[in-house]
Amino acid sequence: MSTRLSKIMGIFSRPRETFGSIDEKPDWLLPFLILIAVSILSLVITYHKVILPEQIAKVTEMGNLTEEQLAKAREMMEGMRGIILSLVGIIITISLFLFLKSGIFLVFSNILGGESTFKKVLSISSWALLIEVAEIIVKTPVMFLKHSSQVITSLALFFSFLSHKSFTFRLLNKFDFFTIWELALIGIGLSTVSKFSTKKGEGIVFSLWVIWIIISVTGSKFIPGL
Repeated sequence: MSTRLSKIMGIFSRPRETFGSIDEKPDWLLPFLILIAVSILSLVITYHKVILPEQIAKVTEMGNLTEEQLAKAREMMEGMRGIILSLVGIIITISLFLFLKSGIFLVFSNILGGESTFKKVLSISSWALLIEVAEIIVKTPVMFLKHSSQVITSLALFFSFLSHKSFTFRLLNKFDFFTIWELALIGIGLSTVSKFSTKKGEGIVFSLWVIWIIISVTGSKFIPGL
């Protein structure tokens, strides 16, 4: 079995051992490219049946466009330009969040006594992205069958009677199974490359996540979609 395939399988079955090998020889590009590829494939599969109708509905609901402007917007979204813009958006979003969160984790881990480098933290954050790959593989067929991008895998699943715009629903929806899984792996990886306990690594990662939840849930009142 190749080293790369072993790492991919190891992230799911032997994360601590896998992060140990990443600590010795950090690399981040492969899982990043896998996530990009799977995200693009998911977009291609769901664009016309799910993404496009939702985008058109959202633009129509805005109510501040003339019929001519609405027709032009619809024409743009239905054409190749709409797909290309979506593809570019995927690449930019994944890249931005990967590098940003890696930098944040590095700063806080080193402040609290860690001994790591940006490349090592970037590598463990990138390999943890394989959980997002699994998430997309699970959600894409459901999206296609439901004709909806709203596939809930969080605590909000048990409170479907709540309005999706309510504070309680938005809060519960942050506690997503795949997100928690990914963060738990980053905590293990961070403790490995920073040379401190797993408890400390998980504490740093989940403390920052709770802060982000507070900011995003409260801030969504002023910035929709946060």
